[in-house]
Amino acid sequence: MPIEDPKEKWSAAVASVTIGATRDEGGTRGSAVTLGGQTTLPFLNFEGVTPNRPVVAMEVQDRYPAEWPEVALAPFADVAHDPAAWAAKCVKEYGADMICLRLMGTHPDFGDHSPDEAAAVVKAVLTAVDVPLVIWGCDVDEKDNL
Repeated sequence: MPIEDPKEKWSAAVASVTIGATRDEGGTRGSAVTLGGQTTLPFLNFEGVTPNRPVVAMEVQDRYPAEWPEVALAPFADVAHDPAAWAAKCVKEYGADMICLRLMGTHPDFGDHSPDEAAAVVKAVLTAVDVPLVIWGCDVDEKDNL
């Protein structure tokens, strides 16, 4: 008696998005990353297609993350006070495909940095690495809007 394969068919597709633009595309990045496009759940490639490979994005903060556990901070202890150097280490030593720059220093409880200070950090990181950047605020709407 044959056993039927219980494949679950997914009728939708995840939207694709490209982050970053190369110089040829009018941007400043050395590479672009396309995410999404799957027509199946993760790691079930036999049930659909996964047109874009998974990517590694590493988080960099604009302030020293003193609240991180020592074991998490240890690989970045030499660069955690400099977001640009931290991002460069993530790309050069760990092969990050993109950087998620977390602007926690703008949070009222973690430095209350101004929008100009945050912009300076973003510019420094953009100069230090040529991979796509995701900019993540401090999760305080009033500060993030500025």
